[in-house]
Amino acid sequence: MFENINLEYSILLIKSIGKKSFRCLGDLAGKSRSTISRLLPSAEQNFESIKKIAQTFFHQKSELVLVFDDTLIKKMHSHFMRGSGKFYDSKIGRRIMAYKLLCSAIADGN
Repeated sequence: MFENINLEYSILLIKSIGKKSFRCLGDLAGKSRSTISRLLPSAEQNFESIKKIAQTFFHQKSELVLVFDDTLIKKMHSHFMRGSGKFYDSKIGRRIMAYKLLCSAIADGN
């Protein structure tokens, strides 16, 4: 599809209407699941790329805001799912078995 696997992976995630597994994404791209997983850069490479982009983008800004968003996806039978566990759900006021998704971003206020 693309030379840039980060772009391809992002587009595959957006285009995929079902499960976001390597197998489903591979089917969508016409590649095997192992090909999709092997082509993704390591976390260290992603961090370095993001750091360079942030330094270039925000180099003239005097103040930045760090934004965190977390959400719980209820998974009653997720004892063996990595990232899942007992979390407090503030909507219903009790702990539930769920998958916790945490997202963070840096913004300049605009």
